[in-house]
Amino acid sequence: MKKRVLILGGGVGGLRAAQDLAGSLPSTFEIVLVDRADRHVLRADLYEVATIFQEFFTEDDCFFKLKDTVSTPLSELIPGRVRFLQDEIVELDAKSRSVVLRREGKLEADFILVALGSTSNYFGVRGAKDYAFPLKTVSDALKLNCKISQLLTRLWHGEHDGPLRICVAGGGPTGVEFCFELAGAIQKLSEMRGEDASRVKIELIQSGDKLAGFQQEMTDIIASRMKEFGIKLHLKSRVVSVGKRSLRLKFSNGKEKRFACDALVWTCGVKVSPIVQAAFGGPAAVKPSLEVAAYPKVFAVGDNAFLAARPQPGLASVALKQGAHAAENILRIVAGRSVIPFKGKADRLILRLGGPYAVMKWGRFELKGFAIWVLRRLWILRYLSSVSPLRKAFKKWLRNGEILILND
Repeated sequence: MKKRVLILGGGVGGLRAAQDLAGSLPSTFEIVLVDRADRHVLRADLYEVATIFQEFFTEDDCFFKLKDTVSTPLSELIPGRVRFLQDEIVELDAKSRSVVLRREGKLEADFILVALGSTSNYFGVRGAKDYAFPLKTVSDALKLNCKISQLLTRLWHGEHDGPLRICVAGGGPTGVEFCFELAGAIQKLSEMRGEDASRVKIELIQSGDKLAGFQQEMTDIIASRMKEFGIKLHLKSRVVSVGKRSLRLKFSNGKEKRFACDALVWTCGVKVSPIVQAAFGGPAAVKPSLEVAAYPKVFAVGDNAFLAARPQPGLASVALKQGAHAAENILRIVAGRSVIPFKGKADRLILRLGGPYAVMKWGRFELKGFAIWVLRRLWILRYLSSVSPLRKAFKKWLRNGEILILND
């Protein structure tokens, strides 16, 4: 009977591990990849799907093009020797190295790699889960796209009183990029239809005094550019309750105020999936090797791993490197060799701020301008080519670029 490596999650870390293991793991092992979805998603560009509206495409191909821009069927990316199970994980028992799947039932393994990513964290804010729009999956992005399209249609058909207000809770990378992309989309669409773009108000709410993890100087640059794009910024403010068409903010001085809000986009934070929470009580505490401290031969990467000795940012680039590192250590254990520690380096964070302009944080350095925008495009190409053949990667990269420039 073959031994088994079980990979939970087909995101950045899980896919990278599956590809690396497939090329080097002895044939005495089978590799099983489990994910509820059948597509691998480039989450860094999900906001593009949410802010490109149907007028840019024909009705027949709109959603296909949007979905295909940021996702690829897993069947096209995983090697032939990897068995893919599209199934829902019901329970993970790290001690016995087993999982229970909704359809497949119980599966045991010799090694488990946990790469289930994260879900939206509503922090117990009343009404947020019911009325806010998360932006974690392609489905989330498409639902948000439809909602904004409906609101714009009502506004421009005279069925909406007053200005249209779209609010974004969370001034991290996703929230910041979404605001700029939405502002560009509204401006472009308004010009095409002969409408007044100023009738749509975009507001970003951030609990801290910095944006997207940047220092004060770069935060000021981002804030200034937001003003140019007509985006209103609320710093040192947080959402304390959400209604169907309103929200309540609490400011740093303790005062609260109710605001009208036609759609609230929730990008405030993340938490591990309920499966990981139940198994480990939160992100799994891992050794420098990325092996879970309490459970031998169980590895965790990305948002599912907590490396106390060297905390890592929740970036796709980190999950990619950790997936490769966990795979290498599994191979080393199988070969009877010692595991090696993960040495996370300062990863680049690049944000598009409308048009061919971007800012970058790389360790202690913070840079801005057109060259950074080009660098981001090249990073996307590098990532796509790391998970799929170069020809396919380049074709998807070009298609992604066609979509991207529509709002610029």
